[in-house]
Amino acid sequence: MITDGDAAALLEAGCSPEPAGLAFEPPLRWFVVSEEEVRRLSGTREVTLVSSPELLACRNLALVPFGDLVTRTATCKLDIDAVC
Repeated sequence: MITDGDAAALLEAGCSPEPAGLAFEPPLRWFVVSEEEVRRLSGTREVTLVSSPELLACRNLALVPFGDLVTRTATCKLDIDAVC
């Protein structure tokens, strides 16, 4: 889970929220980012990725792909000075 400020930083860095999250009402901002990028965010909290009320309550979520998905997933480039 990430803060509104972290979500704003991702948007400013050129990340786009995933359409699946935006389909909810209210819209949920789910981003797919690299592990390195999520470490640069200041207000993160780990959430177990299972269908749960906690997950669906996450207005802002940064998802980190693993395995061969890492190389196939487009990521944004955060400017560490702008985020920290």
